[in-house]
Amino acid sequence: MVASLRQPDHSEHLSSNQALNQKLLPIAVVYGANGSGKSNLVKSLSFVQHLVAQGVQPGRPIERQRFLFGAADAKEPSAFEVRFTAGERSFSYGFKVTDKEVLEEWLDLLADSSELNLFERVTSDGVVTVEAGDALKDDGLGDHNKVVALTKVGARANQLFLAGIRETLDSQSHGPLIASVLNWFSSIVIVSADAGFEKLAEWLDHDSSFAKFAWDYLRDSSTGVDRLRVEKIEIKDDDFLLEIKNSFKHGLPPRMPSGSAGEIVVDRGEGNKLLLRTIRAEHTSTEGNPVLLPFQEESDGTQRLTHLLPALFQLKEEHRLYVIDEIDRSLHPLLSHKFIEFFLKVCRVHGSQIIITTHESNLMDLGLLRRDELWFTEKNPQNATTLYSLSDFKVRTDLKIEKGYLQGRFGAIPFLGNLDRLIEQLNSEAPCP
Repeated sequence: MVASLRQPDHSEHLSSNQALNQKLLPIAVVYGANGSGKSNLVKSLSFVQHLVAQGVQPGRPIERQRFLFGAADAKEPSAFEVRFTAGERSFSYGFKVTDKEVLEEWLDLLADSSELNLFERVTSDGVVTVEAGDALKDDGLGDHNKVVALTKVGARANQLFLAGIRETLDSQSHGPLIASVLNWFSSIVIVSADAGFEKLAEWLDHDSSFAKFAWDYLRDSSTGVDRLRVEKIEIKDDDFLLEIKNSFKHGLPPRMPSGSAGEIVVDRGEGNKLLLRTIRAEHTSTEGNPVLLPFQEESDGTQRLTHLLPALFQLKEEHRLYVIDEIDRSLHPLLSHKFIEFFLKVCRVHGSQIIITTHESNLMDLGLLRRDELWFTEKNPQNATTLYSLSDFKVRTDLKIEKGYLQGRFGAIPFLGNLDRLIEQLNSEAPCP
C-alpha cells in the first residue's frame, strides 16, 4: 500500500531515504525516540487523506502545519508525496500547498521502470492550469474522458484537483485508474494515540458478526468482559438539545453529556427523536449473574484494545490500510504482540496493510516480523525526520534485535548521557543546610 510518505526540507518534513514499501508489506512497525517524528508520519498521511477525501470549502484556508524548523517565511509551501498500490497498479501522488492555495499537484502511474503522468496541475498568479497526461487519454487504460474534460475546467485555488473529481463527477465517471486511486484514499483508517474508533457503538449496534468477534476477542484476552451491549437513551434535556442544534449548525461535533461516552443518533421512526447511543460492558459476578458497567469505566487498556478490534475485523475480509499510532498505549506487551500475530495469521486479504508506531521493543521479534517490516524514525541535524528500515543494516541471524536496538545499534533511541551527567552534578553538590 504505502510506498513512501515524504516532504522536502521546506515542508512539515517527513522524508524517507527509500520506499517504505517497495514490496507490498502486510505490516510496518515504526520505532523511534520521543519527538523523532513517528506521529508526524501518521498526521501527514491523515492530512493528505483529508484533503483528498474531504477537500476544503470555498474561501476557507488550507489548515496545514508548517515545518517550523525550516524557512521562516510563512508563505513557503509544504510538499507531500505518497506512493501506493491500488488494485494491481502502483501510483505516485503529490502536491504542494500554502495556507491559501494548491501550487502544484501531480498523479503518475508507475509502470515497470517508468512513470506515466495522468495529470499535472500548476497554480500561477492565482490561475489554475490542469493538464491531462497521455496516459489518462490512453483508451487502453480505460475510459477517462470525463476526467480529461474536467481538466479544462480546472479547480478552485484552495482545492486539490483529485478532490474536485470526487466532488464533481459521480463514481461511474471517474474511469478505472482515478477510481482506484480515490478508493485507496477512502480505504485508509487512522486510529490516533489519544482517540478511539469513532463508529464503535454504531458497529456494535448494527453488525452482529463484529459484535460477536469483539466479545470473543475481549473474553479470550482475559479482560473480564463477556459481552458489549449498546443502549439508546432519549435526550430530553432542552439546554443540551439546543447545544446539539447549534453544533450541527456550525459544523461542529456535539458535546457529549457529562460522564457519558457514545454517539448522538436520530431515531426517525418516531418523530425524529434524538438518542444517546452508549456502550456497556457485561461482566459475570461471583454468583454467575451479569453485571453491566459503563464502557468508560473499563480500564484504559480494555478500552484501547476494543477500539483497535475493528482493524482486525475489517482486514480479515477487506482491502484496507489501517494506521495505528502508539499501539502500545495502555496495552500490556503481550496483548500488543498477540494483536500483530493475529493480524499476520488471520488477515490475509491481498493488499491489506497495517502501519503501527510503537515504543514496545518486545515486538522486535524476527520470529514475528521480517527485517523489512521493522522501521525507525530519527531526527537529523536540521530537525527533519528520516525513515529507514532494519533491512538497511547487515545483522547476524542470531542477533537479538531488541537488545541491539536498546543498545543504540540502529539509532532511533533517545540520547540519555546528559541525564547521567545531571545525576553526577546533583550528587556532587553540597546538601542544603
